Amino acid sequence: MSTNETLFTILSLIFFSMLNVTFYNSSNNTYDTASDNQAIINGVSLGQSLIEDITLRSFDENTINNNLSDVDSLTNTMNFGPDPGEYYVSQFDDIDDFNNYTKIDSIDGIGTFRLSVGVNYISDSNLSQNSYSKTFLKKITVYVENEFLKNSIILDYIVGY
Repeated sequence: MSTNETLFTILSLIFFSMLNVTFYNSSNNTYDTASDNQAIINGVSLGQSLIEDITLRSFDENTINNNLSDVDSLTNTMNFGPDPGEYYVSQFDDIDDFNNYTKIDSIDGIGTFRLSVGVNYISDSNLSQNSYSKTFLKKITVYVENEFLKNSIILDYIVGY
């Protein structure tokens, strides 16, 4: 083999090695993107399902058996969360029982999803602003985390009474 042929062979091997690495990185990125997308789809689905479950409950502990017209009769925000004796989700009877609730769910191939819930009153005049005063509007926020998600998924849902 002449020097030119040897040089050509070495350069060809280097070129094909670089091409192989580029192809591998490209296919790996495609796999990562597919996993990311699958995690987003499943995360949103789990979050929406949890919101649907929450909204099946009464607006407030004090609206379960009563019709209220005065916001002062509603639960104080510092009392949001499960009521005494409510240890399981099946015992939650109103929306704010889910405040600070966390649920872990697993899906094969995508891993574990952590769903966290926050419940707040919101301002009547600005729906994006939490209110420290009682109102007839509550915002349910579900945060979804998973190892394939670069950022948490945040789902908000507003319920009015």
